[in-house]
Formats: sequence, structure tokens, C-alpha cells
Amino acid sequence: MHITVIYEQSCHFCNWCRRFVERRSSNITFIGYDSPEAQVLLRDYPKLYALRTKSIIVYEPNRHPTTKFKACRCIARHMHRPWPTISTALGIIPTFLGDIGYDLIARARPFLSRLVRTDG
Repeated sequence: MHITVIYEQSCHFCNWCRRFVERRSSNITFIGYDSPEAQVLLRDYPKLYALRTKSIIVYEPNRHPTTKFKACRCIARHMHRPWPTISTALGIIPTFLGDIGYDLIARARPFLSRLVRTDG
């Protein structure tokens, strides 16, 4: 199954994460928040549109879009081994706690962007 991830293209840390996932999966498409494709997908979900710079958004066919911790687990499920197993193991963490962890990392993006390589 193919999934689409909407992410913030202007964030160096987000781009580093995108490259990490792309090297480990062939069935995930990444599009930026400002792309025409993202605008079409977000049109039907106004609450997600408001979240767009605070969370990644994952679209799976025939499912409601997911954000934050659930989106990260969904991405891991679609990566090569051992990531699906790690995603399953992370299922023991309640979503609200996972979202708190996601938010902490999201707030640290400016710092994390300085730590990661920005070249291809």
C-alpha cells in the first residue's frame, strides 16, 4: 500500500528525516505543505490545514489522515525491516504521550536543523 506524507519542506531537519525514510522505503511519497497536491488533499480537512506547520500528515488510501505520533508509526510500518517491528512496539505508548514527545521534537526543529547535514 502506498502512503503520502505532507511535511514542511523548508525545515532542514524535516528534509533529513524525509531522506532517511526514502532510503528505507519505496512506497511513500513526500509532498510539501505548499504544493498544489497538498492543497488539494488538505482542502477536505480544515483542522489538518491549521496543523500543517506543526505536524506531518499521513494519508493512507481509504483511511482518515493521521498526524504526529500516529503518523510517525504509520511511516515506520511502511519502511523496510526492522521499522515495522519498531512501530508495533511503539504501540504500547499511549497516543497522547507519543504526541507530547512529537511536540517536544517539533519545537526543537530549529536546533536539530543545525545538527543535520543539509546536502543530498
